[in-house]
Amino acid sequence: MPLLDFDRIGLVAIGLPYILSHFLAWRPGLKSFSLWKTIRLWLSHSGKQLRNRSKLMSHWIRVVRVEDCPPGKAAEVIADEQVVALYNVDGQFYALDGVCPHQGGPLGGGSLDKCTVTCPWHGWQFDVRTGQHLTSQSVKQPGFATRVNEDWVEVESLAAE
Repeated sequence: MPLLDFDRIGLVAIGLPYILSHFLAWRPGLKSFSLWKTIRLWLSHSGKQLRNRSKLMSHWIRVVRVEDCPPGKAAEVIADEQVVALYNVDGQFYALDGVCPHQGGPLGGGSLDKCTVTCPWHGWQFDVRTGQHLTSQSVKQPGFATRVNEDWVEVESLAAE
């Protein structure tokens, strides 16, 4: 295994502001991961995008209790080592990839107005139901199926067989 994976250099350069925002924005009472774990999760995120999708199967992952994400709010969670932005729109849960495609901003930390989330870094806006960017039809944020099971919100994830 090479010391430096050149396929991920671009991803690391784009994701560095995201990693630093998690580290620098930490404050007492905020549930946060260590900087090293955030970096590892970010690097693994790119690897998941490159896997062969033909040998994947789905499974459900518990991510947050229903009462921890009230209507009109968002939560940033980890599912299968991937950052997921979870939104509660009038009691219906939606999940998108938690990393903004623009410059790696934390979509789970964005403001939610009805069905629209705004990235806190540069204002990119997405429909949380579909992942569609509001002004560019060519940009669509990947989403995940959600369900409520025994007072827990679960996200459907793809994993290798």
